[in-house]
Amino acid sequence: GVKALASSMDTIGILARTVYDVAIVAAVLTGDQGLIELPPPQPPRISVLQAPEWNTVSADALSQIKIASSLARSAGANVYVGSVPSFFENLSDEQTRLMAFEAVRELAHERHIYFDRLSQPLRELLILGESITFKDYTEICSHRLACLEIIDDLFGDADALLAPSTLDEAPKIEEGTGSPDMCRAWTLLGLPSITIPCGQGKNGLPLGLQIACRPRQDAQLLSIARWFETVLATSR
Repeated sequence: GVKALASSMDTIGILARTVYDVAIVAAVLTGDQGLIELPPPQPPRISVLQAPEWNTVSADALSQIKIASSLARSAGANVYVGSVPSFFENLSDEQTRLMAFEAVRELAHERHIYFDRLSQPLRELLILGESITFKDYTEICSHRLACLEIIDDLFGDADALLAPSTLDEAPKIEEGTGSPDMCRAWTLLGLPSITIPCGQGKNGLPLGLQIACRPRQDAQLLSIARWFETVLATSR
């Protein structure tokens, strides 16, 4: 029942109260019972790699990442702080362009018949998609594949990457869902990722901590997220 938008990146996500609840639903959907039979989580090795889009992140969100990193280090995790390798720097923009190109084709019927009835952001996305050539599209796909072939250059010795989930605290419902810029790169690469609550912004609305692992390491992601969930709960 899900309407396709960008078929090479579309992913079903899970919303739940706890990481363990997420694991239960994921196990049911995938048939992978290993997702709920994980060993006790251990302190992970974490990399906090700043990408260009971090320049637009609010001070509150950045502060919570620093706090979470400090708590993780105090709880036994190895935490490395640095910058994203240059080869991976433009993934956020490439994800936007790839999504727009594919959306034009996935939503061809809506675009031709109901364009004026679509939301303004969706109309803008489709207009962008019409401007992207097939050559542009294939270059993005080639770069994505090249990134995945050297994914260890991004992770290094780390088990997971840590980043803000969004640019700021949760928006009010009438303001939409907020910017997806902080998760675009992981979406493009197909990295399993999860967000857990991590503090509040100036308006008292929640901020999120985003954790990403290497491709197909969903079980490890859930284990690390459960560890962080415990560390953050203990600090509160």
